Amino acid sequence: MRSPMDERTFLDFYRNTVLGYSKGVLNHICTCLEKKHKISFEAQRSLDDSADVLYFESKRDLKKIVTDTTTDIKFAGFYEAWEFSKMFKYSVPLFFETPGGISIKELFIQNDIQQFDELQYQPERILNTSLKDATPLFWENDGNIFLKFVLQKDYLIPETFERIDYRYPVVVYFNAENCILEIRYDAMKYGGTGIVTPDGYEQLVTDSITWLRKTLKLDIFTCEHADIINVINDKQNEEVKIYKQLMELSTGGSAELTASESADYVLPFIGEIRELIEENEEIL
Repeated sequence: MRSPMDERTFLDFYRNTVLGYSKGVLNHICTCLEKKHKISFEAQRSLDDSADVLYFESKRDLKKIVTDTTTDIKFAGFYEAWEFSKMFKYSVPLFFETPGGISIKELFIQNDIQQFDELQYQPERILNTSLKDATPLFWENDGNIFLKFVLQKDYLIPETFERIDYRYPVVVYFNAENCILEIRYDAMKYGGTGIVTPDGYEQLVTDSITWLRKTLKLDIFTCEHADIINVINDKQNEEVKIYKQLMELSTGGSAELTASESADYVLPFIGEIRELIEENEEIL
């Protein structure tokens, strides 16, 4: 088993990881920090006069807010909780069955998997480089169950040849009602540890499935979705399919987008996509 890092090194992993996200994600994180009364701003000092609250002069100074909070051990629980439920680039859905119909939570308890509590969280300051060796945490939130592995990775800055350490979480989300799980993970950074190839991601998913089968004794089944395009384009299906869309441009002109009815392409509702983006502006 790996030895614990010193606190400074461990917190630097949080800082390097979070600062690598987009401005939109940093805005979302800062909004969550403020809503949870973990940070405040000068005008609100009298309302949030607490030693546990960090004060900042400007909401625009995202880098300072993130740097100061990620490198303060009091915020470790917040960032661990956010990491459980954040959006990931990739998701692999699978069906599962538990041995004897036992609940997922009970399986975790039986296998001595620690339950995460944001308010009581005390990090062990250990990050493994392989999922096979990593010790996960599980989190229950509003009836949802999440299992999280965190791996230690790094990447190279070409200009300075400096290696930057970062956290690489792999989260398994369990939907107990429908017996579906999702293995969620992000893209790896190039030039660092781990092979950034399709085979590398395949190995990550394989290791996750192996752990679930070996440790939790789950029966896991693939979701057959290879014919999804054929189902969507089924001519016997009387539901509306969009193959042509007229768009009005801000310049006053218009454009028509058409997809062949014989091809495996169906156009989305652009307006609905825009509405979804606007509704989730803080997250995106």
